[in-house]
Amino acid sequence: MSMLGAGEAASERPLAFAFDSPPLVTPQPVFLQPHYAVRLCIDEPMIGLPDTGRLAALCFTADTLIERVHKVPKSAAQFDVSILQEIEALCHQVAPKKHAQTTMQDLGLLDLFPYLAMGLSGDKLDTVQSNPGAAYFNYVSLLNQVVMMGTQLYHDACMPQHHKYAAHQIALLYQCLNMLQGDTKPIRRVVEARFDEIKAITESRDPYLPIELSAWIQEVTWLCREEIQACPAYVHRRLDAVLRAARGEGGSGGGGGGGPQREDDEETGPLVCQSDELQVIKSSKSPRGERRVYTGAAVQALGVQVTPAQKTQVEVLSEDQQRINMFSRLHAKMQDLERSLKQHKNALEELEDAGNELMLSDEDNVRFVIGECLVQFEKDAAETRLEEMTKDIQTEVEKTTGELQEVKAKLQELKSTLYAKFGKQINLEDEP
Repeated sequence: MSMLGAGEAASERPLAFAFDSPPLVTPQPVFLQPHYAVRLCIDEPMIGLPDTGRLAALCFTADTLIERVHKVPKSAAQFDVSILQEIEALCHQVAPKKHAQTTMQDLGLLDLFPYLAMGLSGDKLDTVQSNPGAAYFNYVSLLNQVVMMGTQLYHDACMPQHHKYAAHQIALLYQCLNMLQGDTKPIRRVVEARFDEIKAITESRDPYLPIELSAWIQEVTWLCREEIQACPAYVHRRLDAVLRAARGEGGSGGGGGGGPQREDDEETGPLVCQSDELQVIKSSKSPRGERRVYTGAAVQALGVQVTPAQKTQVEVLSEDQQRINMFSRLHAKMQDLERSLKQHKNALEELEDAGNELMLSDEDNVRFVIGECLVQFEKDAAETRLEEMTKDIQTEVEKTTGELQEVKAKLQELKSTLYAKFGKQINLEDEP
């Protein structure tokens, strides 16, 4: 038996060894081997072209950072030099034989971003009177504000609880249209035609607009959004310089400012930012569409008569709209706190009545309501429970009262600021 057992063990050993030992060859898919790997270029262009759009974006970033250094000199140590390196690399892609500053000048970028021009030229940083690059982004922000205000008003017109602030929102939209500095007069005349009517309704005791006026607001806001989407000529004039530079077509007055020019053989050197404050040295097509013209027929389609404004409206700034929005939020919070405080006071009165009933009771055991159940309590335990509940609710009353006083103080401060500017043109009083 022992020999048989040894034979069986010997016969099993090679089998176990075959499974336990590592394989002589480990197969591996070809696509996992580095020298056979294929780089996917689905999103890359088939023909490599200079990315002048990114160059313009980097110039704006560098211009903003240099302006920050001018205003906050301590921030010079955090200046990101890699931005200059990337700008230099992109400039050499556009014109390999030109100096980076010459390429940026040909593209009109140094005219658009004056702080960057001062930083690269070595001039002492000074406050500039005109910054076309920053003005471009401010104008784009204004266009976005018109679209967002129009969209918000379009949806709020369907929500009666938001009608109270419709006049203030329309005034802000009107101001944004006026700040576009273009031919928005037809739309502004349409807004002026019924603004006083809407203002009178929103200042009344029943500040809910009729369906006809709600539909009118939606029509007007639709016109505003269509005006921006059409991208008329006056918008192109404000955006054209930066768009030309981003397309690599040169500045508006660049004279020969076409695309990449490679014929000049200039000495190429490192892009140098040599301002003393920075102390860092490191080597289209036709305009989209035509301007949308709103004729008399288009305006009459809204069902209004175009008349001049009856009175001059006070300018509504972005800060004013923020104060109005803050007032709205605080007013809603005040109403919630007042409701909560009323509930707590009612609960205190009920607990006081329950305590008086308990004092007059001659029973040793009383039934106490907990949730939806009646629980049997001894009289002394019930009195202790009532005292604890009373203290808890009194604490909540004191907390809610403090918060309510703080909110009312902020509301009063906002009221004083807004009434001082708008006078009778704004209504911030509670409904009786």
